[in-house]
Amino acid sequence: MYFRVADPERQGVYVGSLDSKPEQQPASRLIATSSEAVFVPAPPSSSAGDGRILFLRDGTLFAQPFNTAQLKLAGDAVPIAEQVGSSNVYGFFTASASGNLAFRTGSVQTGVQPTWFDRHGKELGPVGDSGLGAGRISPDGARLAVSRLENGNTDLWLVEFARGVSSRFTFDRAEETTPVWSPDGKYVVFRSNAMGQFDLYRKASNGTGETETVITSERTKWADDWSHDGKYLSYEELDADGKEDL
Repeated sequence: MYFRVADPERQGVYVGSLDSKPEQQPASRLIATSSEAVFVPAPPSSSAGDGRILFLRDGTLFAQPFNTAQLKLAGDAVPIAEQVGSSNVYGFFTASASGNLAFRTGSVQTGVQPTWFDRHGKELGPVGDSGLGAGRISPDGARLAVSRLENGNTDLWLVEFARGVSSRFTFDRAEETTPVWSPDGKYVVFRSNAMGQFDLYRKASNGTGETETVITSERTKWADDWSHDGKYLSYEELDADGKEDL
């Protein structure tokens, strides 16, 4: 299995048992990677009992032998494809039980190209770089706060429309998305999984000062909007049944 945590020293591929309790699962990591992995079993004709674990690292797809009897790696990782694309932790590749491989090439950085349109639907021109995610325009209309996936990590960036310059806004190894501007444009609230769960944080839009905690809980949450008087922040949270509460 692959699981992602805020600590990059723990991200990667692990092996465990569906019959074991959480505290009984092995804590040692098999492969360090920021993407998910795919296991391909050995063909029936093989006597070694080894399959292959496929995983991405910096856009290169690797295959590493894995012994299913001993639950251990059985050899070195070998590159099998270059410039394989990904979106967040999901690599654009898969493999059948017979060993057939399918993958999509492209930049590791994925996203869209924000573009200006007038009220009649006429395209006016691009905004910032390609590879950007969802974002919000500042109250004064001068900047765009937007998420950007780069080298397997999602951070927030600020785009200045007048100069066409993009600058990184968050810098840790956590995932930061869904920015919301304060009414005066002095702060940006966003969600981050820096502590394991997605909580809400605030940071000055000029990039100075420390990141402040706004709301923490055991459930995933994201901000929606900030009231015009600055007193209230609306946000959504997933309840125990997976439903979205406001």
